[in-house]
Amino acid sequence: MDFFEDNNPFGDQSPNRLSKSSKHSEEQLAPGTQKDQNENYGNVDWNLNANSEEKGRKVAFWKDSNIEEDDLPNAIFITGAVKAERGNHVVYNIKVNNSEVQRRYSEFASLRVQLERLYPTCLVPVLPDKHKIMDYVFNMTKSQRTTRLLEERKRLLQSFLRRVALHPILGKSDIFFKFLSRHVSWNDVLHSAPVSLLPKDSLKVRPENPAANDYAELYSKLPVPSKMSLPVESYDEVSQNYLSQENSLRIYSLNLQEHISRFNRCVFSISQMSLACSNLGATFNALSLSESAQLMTALERVGQANDQTCLSGIDFIHGLVVDAIEPLSEVSKSAKSMRHIIIFRRMKYIQNIVVKDLLQRKKALLQQLERREQQANRLQSAIQGNDEVLDDETRNLLEASKSASQSIYGPGQQQENLNGRNDALHSDFHGNLTGTLGNEPNVNEQINSERIQEYARELANTHQQHSDTASFDTSVSTVLVPRKLRDMFDQIRFAFNGLADNNVEANRHNTMGRTIESVHHLEKMEALTSEDLEYVTTSIGSEYERYKRIHEEDMSKVCNKIADRHIEWADRNIRAWKNILAGSSF
Repeated sequence: MDFFEDNNPFGDQSPNRLSKSSKHSEEQLAPGTQKDQNENYGNVDWNLNANSEEKGRKVAFWKDSNIEEDDLPNAIFITGAVKAERGNHVVYNIKVNNSEVQRRYSEFASLRVQLERLYPTCLVPVLPDKHKIMDYVFNMTKSQRTTRLLEERKRLLQSFLRRVALHPILGKSDIFFKFLSRHVSWNDVLHSAPVSLLPKDSLKVRPENPAANDYAELYSKLPVPSKMSLPVESYDEVSQNYLSQENSLRIYSLNLQEHISRFNRCVFSISQMSLACSNLGATFNALSLSESAQLMTALERVGQANDQTCLSGIDFIHGLVVDAIEPLSEVSKSAKSMRHIIIFRRMKYIQNIVVKDLLQRKKALLQQLERREQQANRLQSAIQGNDEVLDDETRNLLEASKSASQSIYGPGQQQENLNGRNDALHSDFHGNLTGTLGNEPNVNEQINSERIQEYARELANTHQQHSDTASFDTSVSTVLVPRKLRDMFDQIRFAFNGLADNNVEANRHNTMGRTIESVHHLEKMEALTSEDLEYVTTSIGSEYERYKRIHEEDMSKVCNKIADRHIEWADRNIRAWKNILAGSSF
């Protein structure tokens, strides 16, 4: 039997390598953050395992069913499949000792979906397919296919419920007891807590308790990365191990599907052989009617042996379907489900890496903004110092000009002349400054410059007229005064243009504030994702070990049952043909 070759990818894996979690993520959590999170865990709105109402409901269920909790897996039976009183769908009778409830197939599927959402790190048992290709392999009528499908579903749905009850976490879930209770409507369960509290995306919830409301705002803002967003080379050692297991599970599931196809072809061949034996037996029986007594008896026994071969072949087909094809199909689907759980762990790892990368970028941006702020402060200090120096130089220059004029003119004439010029200059300067401060940025700098130059030329001409009686060099007034004043106006214009340009300093401060807030949120998100990754790694590691153990037990049972079916089929055929030889007279 070549389809029993060793394709088990779980034999050489060390439990410690897969259950090992990253210790650095725990170190990154500050003590204050851990304390706050522990306090929040005690104040969640919904606790999946410690709610008094749930405990009361479970106690009522045990009293109603009159059964011990440890005996629940073996006490679950699906006794029948009947048409519903309202509607055309089929309902299945679930009997738990003295309690009995009816559920349809879609409710079983809904139970499995909700268990996956509530416990994303647990391997939820699989359900049978809604339609089977094997139903169309044989030439069956619609009623025969329906009967076959219902019988198969009854077996597999019963196996599903028992496997859920055997699970250490799923078997204690309140939603599972609600499903088995005859006093609870499943539609009400889907529209009440904790199912109604679950978000759509499993990557935006706390894996340990998806229905909890703590840190809901932070989880809602977590990024949802793609599976291919991170190169394989960037994974750590633990993630590399899980990645190899993910690939092994994919290959293993495909191999199991191939073996199931081989079993289906084997079943089809045996069915054709059984049909041929049935036709051959009918032919021998018909031929025996026209022969003598001794030959008639021999032909009749040969026909009976062919009929026995046909019946044993039919029983063998049923045994292969029940003991080989259906369990192998469950094993293949379980491998797919386990692979999806490992993919969930990979997505959480990528999510943690993405959050860390965003945090580093925001910190780099914050450092850049802080450097710009320091540069702006230094520039502002330098500008203020230059303004003070320029004011002193301008005041000294005007005093020097005033002294020179006093030496040329009389006190009255000089005072009248210079006062008139200085008043004109100061009135123009203060008028320009007042207009700029009054939110009028369009200042006519050309007019101001012309007025300053005109004042300088008049002052130079005055000094030139009296050059023979004065020893003061007027070139200082001609050159230095306009340049210093022009520099002062340039500085004022630069400052007010900065204020008019959407307030660059205020924008920079706002950007820094938003960046600091983003860094604060990203630090919390990084701590949460690191903690979630550690929990997911530990939980999936233990779940994977449990899956390997159950898988080995299931495959051992399948191999033993297939061998028993083959032996039984061969013994029945041998006994049928030996009876012919024992009763034959020739």
